[in-house]
Amino acid sequence: MQTLFQQLRQPKQSLAEQHNQPDQQWPYRAWLQHAGLAVGGSLIYGGSLQQAVPQWSRRGAARWLTLSAGAGWLVLGPALVFASRGKINSCIQACLVSMSYGETILLIGALLNYLLKTQAYAQQRNLLLVLIANISMASTLAEQLSVIKVARWQTWLLWMLLLNGTGASCFYRLRHLLAK
Repeated sequence: MQTLFQQLRQPKQSLAEQHNQPDQQWPYRAWLQHAGLAVGGSLIYGGSLQQAVPQWSRRGAARWLTLSAGAGWLVLGPALVFASRGKINSCIQACLVSMSYGETILLIGALLNYLLKTQAYAQQRNLLLVLIANISMASTLAEQLSVIKVARWQTWLLWMLLLNGTGASCFYRLRHLLAK
């Protein structure tokens, strides 16, 4: 059974090994750990945004980011299963590993938000961190899914349209959560 760290160290190899496993051998424990990192990381990073934008509510920003990002993944996931011709276990693992990469970057961003007391360039720094996390996740996802013959361009297109599109729409629709 694969561990979270094995999946993070060698994502493409782990996905290739996992690809044809029967249901009872799927790495549920590692998947739960990735999911915990994704939700926890989003909540922590979202809450830290109040350091960069003081007029935002810490709890509201945590919910705003977590709900918006989660909605994007919920829309992207089924589309990836369709694009991969029903390889649900491979899509679950590729998505969760990609989330873990991005959330690790955002957790570093949260640490910076709490350590750097200055407001100078805080918003720009956070936009850059989100961009780096987004590119990291999309690249990781595209590379992993290429193992199961999903074209990289197809993954990137779905990423930009579905995940980023849904996330942006939710960011706008849930902006009321940011108010103190």
